[in-house]
Amino acid sequence: RSLAMSALHDVGSHPSLSTHAPCTGDLQGALVIAFFLLTLRIMMTTALSRLFGLYIQRRGPQPGLKANAAEEAALRCWYMIVHVVMSAAGLLLCMPRDWLTGSGGEIFYRLPWPHGPADDAVLSFYLLQAAINLESCVYLGLNFLRAGVRGQLMMVLHHMITVSLIVLSWTTGVYEVGAVMMLLHDASDIGIDMLKLFGALAWDAALVPAFILTLLLWSSLRLVYFPVHIIWPGWVKLYRGCHPALLELAPYPQTLETCIVLTEFPTSTSMLLLLHLLLALHLAWTVQLVNKGWQKLRGGEKSSMAQFPDACAPGLVSLPDADKLNKTKRQ
Repeated sequence: RSLAMSALHDVGSHPSLSTHAPCTGDLQGALVIAFFLLTLRIMMTTALSRLFGLYIQRRGPQPGLKANAAEEAALRCWYMIVHVVMSAAGLLLCMPRDWLTGSGGEIFYRLPWPHGPADDAVLSFYLLQAAINLESCVYLGLNFLRAGVRGQLMMVLHHMITVSLIVLSWTTGVYEVGAVMMLLHDASDIGIDMLKLFGALAWDAALVPAFILTLLLWSSLRLVYFPVHIIWPGWVKLYRGCHPALLELAPYPQTLETCIVLTEFPTSTSMLLLLHLLLALHLAWTVQLVNKGWQKLRGGEKSSMAQFPDACAPGLVSLPDADKLNKTKRQ
């Protein structure tokens, strides 16, 4: 924070982006919180899986019920709690600052960078999100050891892009981009967690309304609000900064005709490209979501939990259906 404060004294010229890099204390704090979250997740999912196991045992055999249904349902509950809590925290952070409704170009891409020192609420939000992503990386690594990379490449790519954007927005002092992006991801993942929970417990009657709600939430946040509020203003700002007739370089009156020489130009372009890669993954997952939902509505093959898109937390490796497993044992 002291580094961020000292950076403000040089904001009149070309601000140094390195002055806002997370310090060693931030990384240590994130690691401690990540270890705490990992321990808490193991404890909660273990307890919840026992409860779901008792529920499944009393309910009796159900078509399409997986052998690991209790563990999968417990994991979905954990991540649903995480996404609900972080969505509420993101709303409390972004709404008073007008980051969700104000002009995207002036909020996210105004010059110069950094925008100023972050207050305690912003830094705490980033620190907690960093810890959650570190914990998810550990879980993703365990999945690799257990099942390999096959079927999880999109998940790995999405995770790498998200972490890169968090680091970029944190190190450059453009906290608004990372905060709003993380809020959108957490809020839209609640529906995915709900779908996977209902699918794990074979609650077919609840899948249709949950699918419709999830599709609306996912599409509105990731396919409409995300590109319109975050991506498009970035291109508009970049165009106005590079076009001589629309030059907007008030913080840098000594700059030449284009913004290519600006300190912010390489980083802002990199952030926009990463945001477009995220949007491409969102589109691909939307197609998967619609296809699986359409199959379900037509009464086709039941969709496994792992087939639904999951932008933050990898699902458990699916095991054979319980009835198929019993047939194999009898043979």
